[in-house]
Amino acid sequence: MRRNILLFLGFLFLFLGFLGFAPVHIPINDKVMHTLTFGTVAFVLFFLWDLGLERNLALTCTAMLLMSFGSEMVQGLLPYRTYDTKDIAANLCGSLLGIGLAVFLERWQERQRWLGVANSQGDYTQLRVGESEVLEMV
Repeated sequence: MRRNILLFLGFLFLFLGFLGFAPVHIPINDKVMHTLTFGTVAFVLFFLWDLGLERNLALTCTAMLLMSFGSEMVQGLLPYRTYDTKDIAANLCGSLLGIGLAVFLERWQERQRWLGVANSQGDYTQLRVGESEVLEMV
């Protein structure tokens, strides 16, 4: 688990909790707000674990599915909030967008490492062709 991302995620949850329960009115469509917030949380949550693409994806999808439904279930229990299935749909859409962006970024970074472009020393370019590996001096 990555501590810096966990800390950022904690602050993000505090901020979103403030937005969700404080008597503050932001002049933006409710569904857009749900999509943006759940997309942001999903994107950050994906990078919390360092378990490989498949496990990060499974954990993030499970967590976002539970949060998408759970947040609306809690709202249905509160006297000043209402349950809305369209909010669940917006939560899930935002989650999918955030996870999709995170997976794209993860694969792009892996491709850059694989090609040797992200080499910290910068003294060679690494190319892989089939089973062979070729190192070229730059």
